[in-house]
Amino acid sequence: MNLPDGVYLNLPEEDYFDQPDRLGSTDLVTLYQRREGWWWQSRHNADHKERDRDGLTFGSALHAILLEGVAAYEARYSVQPEKGEYIDLVDTIEQMSTALAKAGHTFKTSAMKKGDWQVAMREYLPDTPVWSNIVDDFTTGLGLRTPIGAVDDRAVRYMREVATDPRRNDNEDVRKLFDDEGHPPLAEVTVLWTEEGGVQRRGRIDRMYPGFDLDLKSLQNWSGRSLHYYTGDLIARRGYDIQRADHYEARRIGLAMVREGKRHGGTPEQRRWIEAIAEADHLRMEEGGAYINRPYVWLFFQKPDMVTGVAPVLFPVWDDTRAVDGEVSTVFSAGMLKREAALNFYRDQTKRFGLTHPWASVSPLHYTDEAYEPRVFFPAWIGDVDPHTTEQETETNEPD
Repeated sequence: MNLPDGVYLNLPEEDYFDQPDRLGSTDLVTLYQRREGWWWQSRHNADHKERDRDGLTFGSALHAILLEGVAAYEARYSVQPEKGEYIDLVDTIEQMSTALAKAGHTFKTSAMKKGDWQVAMREYLPDTPVWSNIVDDFTTGLGLRTPIGAVDDRAVRYMREVATDPRRNDNEDVRKLFDDEGHPPLAEVTVLWTEEGGVQRRGRIDRMYPGFDLDLKSLQNWSGRSLHYYTGDLIARRGYDIQRADHYEARRIGLAMVREGKRHGGTPEQRRWIEAIAEADHLRMEEGGAYINRPYVWLFFQKPDMVTGVAPVLFPVWDDTRAVDGEVSTVFSAGMLKREAALNFYRDQTKRFGLTHPWASVSPLHYTDEAYEPRVFFPAWIGDVDPHTTEQETETNEPD
């Protein structure tokens, strides 16, 4: 389903990712960091393997409950039943046969399969919990909702409580990130647009506020390092500065399209609210002569782990538009330069290879002689002839 340029509210996640000809912010990060490698993991590669999204249920559920609220979460997710919830649970054929016999119902066991026993339990002992029937009923009633484990359900609900309940969180600035203040949340705001040279784009802002945008990110394997340093390192290494810059462009272009009437979906309240934000940003732009770069918030989260004893963590990082001296934010300015470099590389490579042929790089001839450029550089120990004093790492000998 190829959607036209515009702003889409409440667009399902699968429809957003099913825009194969549009580059997302993650594509720009890959283009910048892995260059030609982008093609090899793209859908244009016939051997491409789709990313397994089954393991992302917790993060998606947390997005829903934190950014849109409990009602939105419960409308999209259904908690899987747990055996421990039921008293006198019946599971095996033997247990079903015994329960029915005690109630005075006997059957020719050789003619009964498990499905037959399940039907018999429903008919003669409807109040006795049968695990296979419980699972079947859950699956039948699932509809379009996504199943989530009971442990993960309790975790996301608690993280929502920690973020919003003043009894759990005495940081008013953080609680304000989730305060709707009487207006509907604008979460997962999708912007589809076309860049210079006909490059089709897509962007999805986790949550849009009048004065800033918010992006929810996971913390993994930080091993207790100071989050002051770890999150900064994470932003740089994972290219979140590129995504931050790209979301700036998505917001700027998206709100302009909203004013042109190119917005789709959403409730009447959401449509009125995003139109009000678009009008306010336009008025500020007219007063200042240029689009005003909004602050940006990364909300890093750590999923609790009952095995290793990791508590849930919410660590917000605010990137203001300008530093104290009036200069543009380093994170933002670096992200904009990298973003443009990624797009230029994409334009150059598509002209050179297209999208149906594999991308590759061929470096110029390099020299070992220091008098020539370009050249390769060797470690100091290459001239060491005594193997017992060499600092080099042991490598597997390969035939010439």
